Amino acid sequence: MALLCISTGAQENSTDYWMNKSAELFNNGSLEDSLDAIDKVLQIAPENESAWLNKADILRCLGREDESVKAFEKSLEILNKTLEKNPLDASLWYGKGMALYFLGNEEEAVAANERAWEILNQSCEKDPENARALVDNAHLIPAKGRQIVDRIDHQFVDDPQLIGKWQSVDFVQRIDAFNPDAKSAIEVTDLKEMRIFLKDGKIYGTNLLWTKGVIIDPIQKTSSKYEIKDINGSTYLFYEWKSGDYALRGMKPWLCVLKKVDSSDYTIVEAPRKEDRIDCPFVADPQVLGRWESVDVAIKPEDFNPGTVNYPASDLHLKGLNISENGSISASFKDRANESDTYTWTKGFVLCERNKTASQYIIREIDGSTYMFFQWKGGDYVLRNMEPHYYVLKRID
Repeated sequence: MALLCISTGAQENSTDYWMNKSAELFNNGSLEDSLDAIDKVLQIAPENESAWLNKADILRCLGREDESVKAFEKSLEILNKTLEKNPLDASLWYGKGMALYFLGNEEEAVAANERAWEILNQSCEKDPENARALVDNAHLIPAKGRQIVDRIDHQFVDDPQLIGKWQSVDFVQRIDAFNPDAKSAIEVTDLKEMRIFLKDGKIYGTNLLWTKGVIIDPIQKTSSKYEIKDINGSTYLFYEWKSGDYALRGMKPWLCVLKKVDSSDYTIVEAPRKEDRIDCPFVADPQVLGRWESVDVAIKPEDFNPGTVNYPASDLHLKGLNISENGSISASFKDRANESDTYTWTKGFVLCERNKTASQYIIREIDGSTYMFFQWKGGDYVLRNMEPHYYVLKRID
């Protein structure tokens, strides 16, 4: 759960200032400092229900369960009192649902959440913009049949800055929280991928669409705003990541950060399918025999550094190779294992009959370990004529 955050630009030593500071420290992983900041809020405003909710969540993340429960109970006590005076405040019902949920009262939490949606729906009819602001700052428990649906019928407007390939690099709460020189505080396992924006308003390999300023998901019915910024000589794209936290729980979306790789127009790459010569005679190579485990992906072999991993092992599609004599290879993939009919080999190359590719392999000794750099000739190479990257595999026996 991301901490509730108040508007930026708050006056120093105000409750808003320390709420923002606590959220910033929390999202950077500085939990103890975040707790200190939220305690400053409570020194100024001891009955601030949002501060108690945030304190409870920080304590929960620190593993201080007993203290967390007491803080959630305190926030619930204040919320109940405040709701007696303001029973039509949807944000209070959101907070009550959250406190009940983390206290283990799931049935009551869902009931509070349903009440929040009921008030929100009424607000949408009277004042759509104000209702949207409520959603942007809400944290809801999932409720049956309830989902935020954005307007997705946008007319296409070109944006030349967007065209090309982008690599996901981070996940942040606000643009000003992004530091290209710092390691991401969030694991981006599901987001560590390429996005290729085409000129016709499509995003290659997905159902997503785009128009200037907005990325559209016609399946989930979300419209995610994006901004492009030049930072330290590189170009970055920040776009709202509208997952179930947004659609089902009303949480304000975080931002997926992508770094521009190139500005090529992949729409016009309609070249014939690329095929390598694979009728190579078998030549033995004793140094390639054995089991190899994937450890990273590199653009070029010389880019690989054993101390710096670009892709976590959980992200790698190719998990490993078991190379035997006479050209036999057993390959393991993320979604399947021990395929023995995908590849064969001869000295210097791994051959794929199915895709008609001949992938070079290079073996190098680095810091006392043996690594293989294996050209990955997937769809980007075969269908789009892109230069292949290299899987990096380490000999394990």
